[in-house]
Amino acid sequence: GASSKKLGLSTEASQRFERGIDPNGVIRAIDRAAGLMAELAAGTVLKGIVDKYPAEISKSVVSVRPARVNMLLGTGLSESEIKAILNRLEINYENQKAVIPTFRPDLEREVDLIEEVARLITFDAIPVRESTAVEYDQQVNPDDKFIDFIKSQLRELGMTEVITNSMVAYREVSQFDKLPKISIMNPISDDMNVMRSSLLPGLLKVAAHNMNRSITDMQLYELGRVFIADEKSDVGHQPYKVSGILTGNRHRPSWDTKSLVVDFFDLKGLVESFIDKILLDNHDFILYDNNDYFDSDQVVGLKINDTIIGHFGKVSSTICNEFDISNPVFGFEIAIEGLKLASMRRKLFRQFSKYPFIEKDVAFIVDKSVQAGDLEKSIYRSGKPLITNVELFDLYMGDRLDADKKSIAFRMRFQSEARTLQDKEVNELFDKINRHIMNNFPATLRDE
Repeated sequence: GASSKKLGLSTEASQRFERGIDPNGVIRAIDRAAGLMAELAAGTVLKGIVDKYPAEISKSVVSVRPARVNMLLGTGLSESEIKAILNRLEINYENQKAVIPTFRPDLEREVDLIEEVARLITFDAIPVRESTAVEYDQQVNPDDKFIDFIKSQLRELGMTEVITNSMVAYREVSQFDKLPKISIMNPISDDMNVMRSSLLPGLLKVAAHNMNRSITDMQLYELGRVFIADEKSDVGHQPYKVSGILTGNRHRPSWDTKSLVVDFFDLKGLVESFIDKILLDNHDFILYDNNDYFDSDQVVGLKINDTIIGHFGKVSSTICNEFDISNPVFGFEIAIEGLKLASMRRKLFRQFSKYPFIEKDVAFIVDKSVQAGDLEKSIYRSGKPLITNVELFDLYMGDRLDADKKSIAFRMRFQSEARTLQDKEVNELFDKINRHIMNNFPATLRDE
């Protein structure tokens, strides 16, 4: 017959006590505990109940979506039906929001309330589906897609992919660059004591392994991460690169074909074909002095938007000797990130002209230091817009020229997109181009 005020209950507990509600049996448990203390431990039971309630407990609110309920349970319950079910648990549900009573701290997430709905409607009321739709579509990672594209282009050029270990010997990679290396803690052997900073050492090891087994004709490539030490990070910088090597014969010898050994121009043609597939004509090849990787007189840099993203050339004989390779090896190494950024540029198609073209040949005598590529660019600039193609078809250095001179011959193609060209205007433009070359380079026309 005691009142809630005499018992010292909190406001919420008092209201429930006045209504005779004690769902968790707290008051009965307190009474029973006090009785046992008096009976077994000679305790004295005092009048009333003290409720330790220093701070009011706020009720949590959980979002419960009918669509989510029906999706997990396979039911077709309406929002009003869900509300009626949750109200049976003293959970106030309005506008897809459930107010959790303080005596149910176990209900924290939407799925907890969905489980309560399933329990109250009974599992027998949940329909059994004979089939379940499974979503198999996955979003393609653009980086992975680009890497697959790179690999497919190299395969089409006849190259074979290899995969080598990222951990290599310091004595091997130290010859490729002088940058600090990322060391391996507790390496299992001296052959794997640092992380690779180039893919070429691994390719050369594969080449040496095959040469020792009488396999001398190889066109190999690898695409993977390299590891460059960085003071700001323990794991360093880890960019993707693609590298390849050519060695041996261009093709297998046959009764009607002579065996020809690959040279620098085979490599140049392969790299040029590979780059053209990705970047079209948006690139330049420039002479580059890189004695760490390649012979200084047979090395070219790949330049895109004034940035060098790779090199190719004849692998230094000093490096080949370290791998016990006696045959000439030609290789390349290109940064994938540079290729990807350049490939994202918008590509435009220009319609082919339906009008005939005119071709003219010219040979210039220039200093040996003059690059054919510089002459080609100058011809394009001075012949716009009627010159559509410039092709180098002859290079001569011999007794009929001074020792410091060379002859470079080009074939120029003239064509209009709007009309048929007249011989007179082509001849005038041809003379203009020749004057431009001779005014901007130490060049003269070769008469022969």
